[in-house]
Amino acid sequence: MRESISARLDGEAPALDDDAVAAHVAGCRDCAAFAVAAERLHRRVRVSAAQVLPDLAERVTAAVAADARLRRRLWRQWQGTRALLAVIAVVEIVLAVPVLLLGHDAAAPVHVAHELGSFDLAIAIGMLLAAYRPRLAAGMVPIVGIVALLLLLTAASDVALGRTQLPDEMPHLYDVAGFLVLWRLAKVSGGPGDDDAGWAAPPGVQPDAPPAEPAAEFSRRAVNL
Repeated sequence: MRESISARLDGEAPALDDDAVAAHVAGCRDCAAFAVAAERLHRRVRVSAAQVLPDLAERVTAAVAADARLRRRLWRQWQGTRALLAVIAVVEIVLAVPVLLLGHDAAAPVHVAHELGSFDLAIAIGMLLAAYRPRLAAGMVPIVGIVALLLLLTAASDVALGRTQLPDEMPHLYDVAGFLVLWRLAKVSGGPGDDDAGWAAPPGVQPDAPPAEPAAEFSRRAVNL
């Protein structure tokens, strides 16, 4: 009988029909007291003030907007780094081609000038490819960094000993600048990946497409979360 009373309060199908339960409760003081206590407990549990929750919609939408601004700023920096590396590479190519074709580089013999021109042109083309496919930058950083360091050391030594003039060594600064830009690009773009990922911006830089759902629906889902 008490299981039927409890089942009726919970919205379940009771084992006994309501008329039989009512007739029994009318003549049984214990079951009548149980029914009153159960109904009182049921109302206390089921009917209560809703818990006050903070409205997080504005905070969530503000965080999403801040993340979108950060991604756009990183995207512009990433593209600017690529453009700067391409400019340095083009300048290196302009300086290397005459040395390679004409075989003239200060007091260097023609054969040595040709080799130096070939080396400088290879470095410049590598920078240009890294600007076009940024994930190649990570593999070039050690090579170009060592080249730039050795050029700085030899240039400083030659200028100090009077073997050459400072203006003659200034083009080596492009190698140093190329190394710094390559290092920056490699830091943002990551290491070499597969063919598809190598041509695009990394996920943390590339701006996301705007959400297709309306703002009200987005706010509702944010509050539910």
